[in-house]
Amino acid sequence: MLNMNNLKTTFFQYIKGKEKIVVIFILIVFFALLIGTLFYCQFFTKGNEENNLIKTKEKQSIEGENQELTIPEVLYNLTGKITGFQDATIIFNAEIPQFDKNNQMIKKYELRKAITDSTTKFTYLEIITHKETGQKIPKETQIYFKNLKVGDYIEAISSENISNKVEFSATQIRLLSPKKP
Repeated sequence: MLNMNNLKTTFFQYIKGKEKIVVIFILIVFFALLIGTLFYCQFFTKGNEENNLIKTKEKQSIEGENQELTIPEVLYNLTGKITGFQDATIIFNAEIPQFDKNNQMIKKYELRKAITDSTTKFTYLEIITHKETGQKIPKETQIYFKNLKVGDYIEAISSENISNKVEFSATQIRLLSPKKP
């Protein structure tokens, strides 16, 4: 037979002293973790919504119809193929970056003259593969004016704006790709 007095007793009446404190502590920790998890989920979801909104705006600005790309107005270096020499001057067919009417990058070619002197640095840029890691590493070694040949692909570097100059003083000539004999 069921005793009604036994049913009226609560769970905490069976727990004594220190055990009661431990049970209350465990319940508090459980509820704190539950509330923390809920706040974290809400924050994480809100963060993703903001990231998606930012990505959408970036995509819209990239794909925007009114978005125009521009070429820098100042150039300090030009690349191109050597077409000849004139004393200490290198004549090369320079690649000038431009945009066509469809806003696509194109290269316009113009003859330019890089004037060299005793302060001009001549180097050869070589891409080597590291033996252990397999990474491609640029290696620049010193060369001389006499090492350059017609057909070599170079980069002419200046300390001044050379965007509209046919002749300019070169501070460095970097051999990018030598002509194959």
